[in-house]
Amino acid sequence: MAISEFCKRVATVLKNLRISNNLSVKELSEKSGLSVYKILNIENFKHDIKFLTVCKLCEIYKISLRDFADMTE
Repeated sequence: MAISEFCKRVATVLKNLRISNNLSVKELSEKSGLSVYKILNIENFKHDIKFLTVCKLCEIYKISLRDFADMTE
């Protein structure tokens, strides 16, 4: 299944947020409860992103969903 351009933008923003928050994939995995494998697959456009996953990550990064949505435009 092909990942949509929107999902690619979301994944790119999530990866940039992880990096700008100085978190390794392993650290984000520990904070979020997501597996390292899942995070890497999202960041490399190999896995769809669920809305609840975005919500959880926004909480970790302390940003609102509105601000996150603005970042994906």
